[in-house]
Amino acid sequence: MKLNISLIWKKAKTFFLSHKKTSYLIGLFFICCCLYVDYVTISNTCHKIDNLEYKEGVVSYWNHTGGEFNDATLKIRNDTNVYITQRYDGWLCFQHNGKKDETVTFYTVKHEVKDGKKGIPYYGLCEKGNPRTTLWLFFDILFSCYNPVLIWWALGAIGTILFNFQIIRDYFILPLSIVVLGVSLLMFIMASIS
Repeated sequence: MKLNISLIWKKAKTFFLSHKKTSYLIGLFFICCCLYVDYVTISNTCHKIDNLEYKEGVVSYWNHTGGEFNDATLKIRNDTNVYITQRYDGWLCFQHNGKKDETVTFYTVKHEVKDGKKGIPYYGLCEKGNPRTTLWLFFDILFSCYNPVLIWWALGAIGTILFNFQIIRDYFILPLSIVVLGVSLLMFIMASIS
């Protein structure tokens, strides 16, 4: 027995088009998922920014794993700590690559513990005398705040695209979906390239 996806999709679409209140509630749920993720990530980012600790030193080791999204490891001379970050390493990446014997500045969050055996997360790595702007530092920290809510972000984004843009024809929910999804996608993209 073959599973006919297009027939199931047509039946589901017909059902949701005939039950507008149920469709609106589901559409609002997907919008709420996006808003929840935006609120949590911005709130956690602001909390981390309030607790930033400035660090500087000479790089003894800097390396990153391969791939588009990867982990970078930083070691500073005369410092026993290992510092880590997650970063996007595509053609559009604004993060600084540490070079051996280069004097750098960066930030850590006070009282943030090591991530397993890997190390302490760092943000805003740059050459000494050439600091990152507050905007890019904000987005650098914002990217790390997506990890705990990534499932909610995906649910909201995919649900809004597949459900709200296909089923909802309301003049309030559809534009609201476009604005909320646009802001969520813009924040995530800016955070991933920072």
